[in-house]
Amino acid sequence: MGVILKSANYALSCLDKWVAPKKAELPLVFFPAKGEVLPEPVGVVLIFSSWNFPITLALDPLIGAISAGNAVVLKPSELAPACSSFFIETIPLYLDNKAVKVIGGGADVGERLLELKWDKIFFTGSPQVGRLVMTAAARHLTPVTLELGGKCPAVVDAFSSHSKTKVIAKRIAGGKWGLCSGQACIAIELLKKNIKRFFGGNLGDLKCVSRIVNKHHFERIYHLLKDPHVASSIVHGGSVDEERLFVCDSLPFGGAGQSGFGRYHGKYSFDTFSHEKAVLHRAFFPELEPRYPPWNDFKLRFIKLAYRFDYFGLILLLLGLKKP
Repeated sequence: MGVILKSANYALSCLDKWVAPKKAELPLVFFPAKGEVLPEPVGVVLIFSSWNFPITLALDPLIGAISAGNAVVLKPSELAPACSSFFIETIPLYLDNKAVKVIGGGADVGERLLELKWDKIFFTGSPQVGRLVMTAAARHLTPVTLELGGKCPAVVDAFSSHSKTKVIAKRIAGGKWGLCSGQACIAIELLKKNIKRFFGGNLGDLKCVSRIVNKHHFERIYHLLKDPHVASSIVHGGSVDEERLFVCDSLPFGGAGQSGFGRYHGKYSFDTFSHEKAVLHRAFFPELEPRYPPWNDFKLRFIKLAYRFDYFGLILLLLGLKKP
């Protein structure tokens, strides 16, 4: 919850600055007009959150979408039913139900939501489902942000000193096991050591270590560990407990997968759910008549000089000192 509290406070403290128009430079030929870039809401946004960090990955993009002025439909993951029920019951008590709606349900509900036209879709989840989301969005030319899973390998310099190696191993182990039992795209692929120091010898009996989220994902990881190419690379762990959905983390080495595209958190969330619109403020005087037909040599010469930003040539042309 600390991440969400910090994100909300940061958005509130910076919102006036974020929504303020930014001055845009214009060529002198447009003087005395003024240009600016104004952020505006993209419209109605659909947010799919994931199960591994069910609160953070739902509320953080929601903060960005609301701060940018959008209406939002939030679809929490059905794989974290307690958090999904919490959102459905709690969010309407604090947010305008006409502007922010929470819809529960399984994959069938998600599929029906994707049949509708949205102004923006934000999805956090697997690359497999991300492809389905992007395909559905393409039918309506809807822009998407995809926060997908992938590998997060750690490269360790073999020439590091012993003291540095100990710190490196501790950080890698903490990064891997500290994040939802490794069920996160930023969990470092573990190398070795420090697990016993952090968690003791029998990891399966620990109550402070997260379990795999459900049987489907347990079986997916179990079959992955049984793959001959993976099994041959395991140098630590690999034991499983199906009843308690526990996997003692292993060390297969692999490449980085497709991790999606787009960005959020803080100001980036506001930008993700905003459209930067160009605005030109112009008075009725002076009016550049040469830009209107019927065309003649003078007008064509004027336009050519204007496009070249040749202001000295324009002055000479207007004074009649330069032939068209």
